[in-house]
Amino acid sequence: MTTETHSTDEDANWSWRRSALFVLLLSIPLFLIALGHYDLDSKAEPREGLTAWEMIHSGDWMLPVLNGEQLPEKPLMFPWLVALATLVLGEGGEWAARLPAALSAVGAVLVVLALGRRLLGPRGGFLAACVFASTFLVVSLARRARVDMTLTLFVTLAIWLFVEELTAATERPQEPARKGRLALFWLALALGTLTKGPLGAILPGLAIGSLLVARRQLGYLKRLFPWWGVALYVVVAGSWYAYGLARDGDGFAYRSFFMENFMMFFGEARGGGHRHEATYFVARYFLFGLPWSFLLPAAIAWMFRRGGGSWTRGPLALPLLSFGSMFVFFSIAAGKRADYLLPLLPAAAILVAAMWNEAPRAFADRVVRPMMIVSAGLLALSGIAAAGVGAAALILPAEIWGPRFAAELTSERTRDFIGRITSNEFALGAGAAGLLAVFVAPLAGVFGTRPRRAVIVAVIGAAVASTAAAFTVMAAVAAQASLKPFAMEVERVAGPNADIRNFADFQPAVMYYLRRRLPVIVNTPGAGNPEMDAFLAEPGEAFILTDETSWNALRVRRGARLEVAVPTTRLDSEPGDTPILIRRR
Repeated sequence: MTTETHSTDEDANWSWRRSALFVLLLSIPLFLIALGHYDLDSKAEPREGLTAWEMIHSGDWMLPVLNGEQLPEKPLMFPWLVALATLVLGEGGEWAARLPAALSAVGAVLVVLALGRRLLGPRGGFLAACVFASTFLVVSLARRARVDMTLTLFVTLAIWLFVEELTAATERPQEPARKGRLALFWLALALGTLTKGPLGAILPGLAIGSLLVARRQLGYLKRLFPWWGVALYVVVAGSWYAYGLARDGDGFAYRSFFMENFMMFFGEARGGGHRHEATYFVARYFLFGLPWSFLLPAAIAWMFRRGGGSWTRGPLALPLLSFGSMFVFFSIAAGKRADYLLPLLPAAAILVAAMWNEAPRAFADRVVRPMMIVSAGLLALSGIAAAGVGAAALILPAEIWGPRFAAELTSERTRDFIGRITSNEFALGAGAAGLLAVFVAPLAGVFGTRPRRAVIVAVIGAAVASTAAAFTVMAAVAAQASLKPFAMEVERVAGPNADIRNFADFQPAVMYYLRRRLPVIVNTPGAGNPEMDAFLAEPGEAFILTDETSWNALRVRRGARLEVAVPTTRLDSEPGDTPILIRRR
């Protein structure tokens, strides 16, 4: 594989140790500081934590059943990591649930550094790691208990190991493949599959396959596919699926494989939802890939104009084909979420970093320069405009925004949100300054004499903004959506040993913070709800955790012995997912 060559002086200035130390230090404010300062969201994060809790308390580390009724939807690599963090840090907290994603982000940054160094040289690898680490979606998902960052780590690791082996085969074709490196490659594919199913192998396969097809090197697959490597993958990745099928048969096959993969991809009913049009990811990439997404078109243009022979043989063929093949794959799928863009971002970061690595020559190009001026200018204007609107909303009276906007700005939810984010003026000011640096630095880099410093300024600004956001915006959003206060009030009112049943809506956040299972009253409206009738016929005080819609229906037909014990504390929910605790008198 063709890679960039660099001088010994540059290698000394951008050594692996110095580059890794710098990005590790940046990872602390970007991903780790105040990781437990804000509560878990109401659904996705506590579900991961609850799965880990079930593992610890049931002793079943292979197929825990959530609250005695729900099989896990995804493989258990991420819950395993959360469970290990929980054993170290304790139950019911935010740090234990989020730490695996944050550490996966740190690992992914280091892998991007290594991959970038292989493709672009030491300085280019450092810039790629900085671009990746400071991308909005990376920072966001590194700070949430979601599986996507761990998947991205294993996908990127597999691609890097492939590049290392392909480079060795190209430079020293007479030497046999290194078994240790191939074993790690297949292990990365297996761990990715244990993280999010077949995607863990499909995504690296798209990147690798598209490159080998473009270069007409499909014969290399013989070197990449030793029988023992395939066997390693089958044993490691297939063990969990084999166990689940043997233990739960059709139920496991439907929920953990068919529903989460085929039904989600083809958009069939009950396949997870999130149906969107084929162009869904276009706008989402430019939004969630900020600030560097604005610069990707110019970076791609530079890739084709930089010279050096056929682009398919150049160092940027892999990131371009990796980004393109994954983007098309996710766009074809019926089920879409913005989070799915995360595995594409290492490739996008390398493409952008390649342009900044050759900035003086790239920015002098007659095609790339105007593209950079326009895109970086729009980025700077967007940041300045957003800062201006935000300042005006905080300073100016609501009435001048017009009746509709004034009503929105003076609503209980908005006043609560503004009050929370403005309670820490220092953090708010630091965050605003950091964001302005992120948005303005690329434009300054186009016109400056040391353009590569713009990347460092932007990533430092992102680190400041990330830390500030954890204490302001993220804390305010979480406070309005959190069910932790509700769970704490349930524990206070009902007591730790109370008889609490769950009816209708499943509330993983409440159960996670209560650190207990809740027996289920099965909702069978067509049969007249016999389990509810039996529950109401029992003597003494007991409680029902349900949602507001289900409570309204119960109150009409069976309200004589029921009363509200704890109302919801959320400000941003609909009746269908608003938890409420009902007391049986």
